[in-house]
Amino acid sequence: EARKGSRRHTASTEPGLMDVNEKAVEAAFRDSGAEFIVHGHTHRPALHEYSIAGRTCVRAVLGDWHPQGSVLRWDARGYELMTPA
Repeated sequence: EARKGSRRHTASTEPGLMDVNEKAVEAAFRDSGAEFIVHGHTHRPALHEYSIAGRTCVRAVLGDWHPQGSVLRWDARGYELMTPA
């Protein structure tokens, strides 16, 4: 029942409230010099790209644990956000 309630709440909530503060993300990239940030789920699992001071930066958001989960694969070929089958 708790999961059902959570899904109902998530579905009825404005998308911007279910994610991080974009200005804070941009500041983190700018202040740290990082070009890649990985963090846990915010209900928007994806690779989000930013242009910060002429650099392309990526925020990788991992999916939640229920039901799909996700992993970030990163090797010599590059990186990919994957949802296990």
